[in-house]
Amino acid sequence: MCKKKSARFFTILVFALVLVGLVIVGYFHISTAIRPADQNLYPRAGEVVGVFYKADTVVWIDRAGNSWSFTGCDDWEIGDEIVCVMDSMGTDEIYDDAIVKAYYMEPMKTIGK
Repeated sequence: MCKKKSARFFTILVFALVLVGLVIVGYFHISTAIRPADQNLYPRAGEVVGVFYKADTVVWIDRAGNSWSFTGCDDWEIGDEIVCVMDSMGTDEIYDDAIVKAYYMEPMKTIGK
């Protein structure tokens, strides 16, 4: 009878330890799974100042005066307002940031007309 109780206690103990381990592993797995894929992304707005069709390059200047460029002229025109999703590359310096995606921004003067 004593062996049955100790075997039962050991079984419950092993089950409890496995359950606690699964909860801990699950917590860390879920917390990393719901985290944004890239926390280095941010928006930057500006104005297109150059469209070079032969080079397939668009040049734009942000509100701080920094010049940026990307390939893919598509239907961009000088004077278009632009918003880009930028990747900071995990650094504090702006000079190594990369353009992830460029979006045309409707000019404020035409919104609400």
